[in-house]
Amino acid sequence: RKLGRYPIADEEKIYSADFVAVSVFGMVLHTIHMFEDEDTLGRPIKWGFDGPQLLVVPRAGQDANAYYNRNARSLKFCYFDHPGDPAHKVYTALSRDIVCHETGHAVLDGISPNLLYASLAKAPQTYALHESVADLTAVVMSFRSGHLRKAILNETGGSIDDVSAFSSIGEEFGQALDNLDCLRDLRSPLCISDVKPRDGYGLSQVLSAALYKMIIGMHNRWWQKFSGENAALDFSQSGKALAVAVEHFKRMIFRALDYLPPAEVSFTDYGRAIIAADQASHPDDPAERDFICQEFTERGIVSSPQDLAVETGWEHPAVK
Repeated sequence: RKLGRYPIADEEKIYSADFVAVSVFGMVLHTIHMFEDEDTLGRPIKWGFDGPQLLVVPRAGQDANAYYNRNARSLKFCYFDHPGDPAHKVYTALSRDIVCHETGHAVLDGISPNLLYASLAKAPQTYALHESVADLTAVVMSFRSGHLRKAILNETGGSIDDVSAFSSIGEEFGQALDNLDCLRDLRSPLCISDVKPRDGYGLSQVLSAALYKMIIGMHNRWWQKFSGENAALDFSQSGKALAVAVEHFKRMIFRALDYLPPAEVSFTDYGRAIIAADQASHPDDPAERDFICQEFTERGIVSSPQDLAVETGWEHPAVK
């Protein structure tokens, strides 16, 4: 293989057309590679449309929006004038979170095409699941950034317990458009009862926040393990602990997509799928599965841990 390069006239001009195009193309490709990795899905991605290629449009028009469009076989990233500074344009294609989020929609559509057009009125959790998986794609890709990991762990002494750098989705977009710190922060205590039944984004945040809390716990567990049982936490082990935790986390939440029912998927279905995927890959380590049962119950996603019970390891010709 040869290392290819794309020409950028001036790498300091990040708002130029060539820089925006190369940036968004590279981030989409990194995200696809993460899903195709042997430790995630372990196969080439197929799309939810008839064709081999996903079209990426870096400057799709002036609008405060970015979206995946199956009919156009494309990801479209728009731009808009910053309300507080009309001379400055906000390019959604330059937001790592937004690019990874929209790519997550496209990948999930290829895995389970019947989920994309779920009715918010009739199947709100199915609609919200798409948003949640897309947000979690952005989170995992943030954790996989070596530069970001190193900077944050150095700043916090190795902890991710109270850090927004990984949990915040669409910071520049939210700050520019709505005067918010970000569009969504997954460090949230939201429960199902706190959200209106047809609030798709609110429901998605309940699920995403439950799973984001799990990765905080996973990192602390591995950090303690690498530091030594009952020993003081060793800062030098925090990076290794986070890398291991993130790999385990992505394996659980993305392999679970292959275990979903074909349509009208509930959060309970997804919880069972995550547990089934983890039970298959980590049969002797139930810590994360126990956490999901507890967290889903406390947030009102299920009424009891028994709702998430699954059976794996069937001896059946079809399974083999």
